[in-house]
Amino acid sequence: MFGISLAVLLLCGLILARRSVKFWINRLQSRMEDKQMSRRCYCGYLLEGLDMARCPECGRVRNFDATAEELGLTQEELARAQQRQQEREARQ
Repeated sequence: MFGISLAVLLLCGLILARRSVKFWINRLQSRMEDKQMSRRCYCGYLLEGLDMARCPECGRVRNFDATAEELGLTQEELARAQQRQQEREARQ
């Protein structure tokens, strides 16, 4: 009797441990995917290392699902926004 309940406890512990590890692995993968997505435009173009605030492929502004024209932004405003973003990244 005692052997069966100990085996059940061990099995439950192993199941909980496996689920916990699976949870943390999924969370880490999700964060990595989020970081990768922040480097890509909505169209899938890789924006890493670009000196402009808009995607050269589709014209969307970084982190927005709209073009500069749709947002009512001028090229000067985009350039200032890009400069501020680069300053923030340099401070981190």
